Amino acid sequence: RAHYVPEEMRSTIINIFRIPLNLFVCVILYKVSHFPLSVMFGLCVVFLFICLGCQLKLNALIRAVKVIKPHADNTPRGGKERSSTGGNGKGPAKARS
Repeated sequence: RAHYVPEEMRSTIINIFRIPLNLFVCVILYKVSHFPLSVMFGLCVVFLFICLGCQLKLNALIRAVKVIKPHADNTPRGGKERSSTGGNGKGPAKARS
C-alpha cells in the first residue's frame, strides 16, 4: 500500500472505502434469510470477478506509468537523459550528406 498510497492519506482513503463495504455487509447480513445459499455463492463469484477486473486494470495503469516515467537506470552518469532524437529534441537524427 505504501508504494501506491501516500502515508499522509492512507488511513483516510482506506476508511472511505471501508464505509460502503461495512454498509453492504450489514445489509446482506440483515437480509441473509431472504437469499438462498446458491445466490450467496453466486454473488461471491461475481464480486471476485469484479475484483479481478479491478486488479488487472490497476496493473495496466502501473505498467503505463512505468513506460511514461522510466526508471533512473536510463540516465547516464552525466545526468542527462538518453534520447533517440539525435540530441536536439526535435525528432530523429538525420544522416548528413
